[in-house]
Amino acid sequence: MSDQQLPERFLVACRHLRDYEMCGHAVPATFARTECQICGQRIVVSPQGIAQSLKGGWLVCNPCALEMARRLEAAGRDVEFKENPSAAAQIERLLRRRQA
Repeated sequence: MSDQQLPERFLVACRHLRDYEMCGHAVPATFARTECQICGQRIVVSPQGIAQSLKGGWLVCNPCALEMARRLEAAGRDVEFKENPSAAAQIERLLRRRQA
C-alpha cells in the first residue's frame, strides 16, 4: 500500500510462520512474528506490514484475508487488493490450492 488515503480499517495479509519453516527460509531479522488477529496462527510481518498496521491495519494470515474478502464481496462490499509481486504470487498459489 502506498501513502495514499487508507480506509478506516483494512487487512494486512501475512504469511504463516510455518510456511517459512516448511520452505526452509529464515525469517529476516527486520520482520516481526505475531499472531493472526482472526485465527491466532503465528504469522510473519514485514516492516511494511508493521507500518501499515500502525495506520489501522489488522494483521491477518493470507487464508483469513482471502476468506474475509470473499465474505465482504458476498455481502456486496467493494474489496480492493494491493500487493507486491511476492504477495501476489503467494495469493495465486493459495487460490490454486483452494480450487484443486
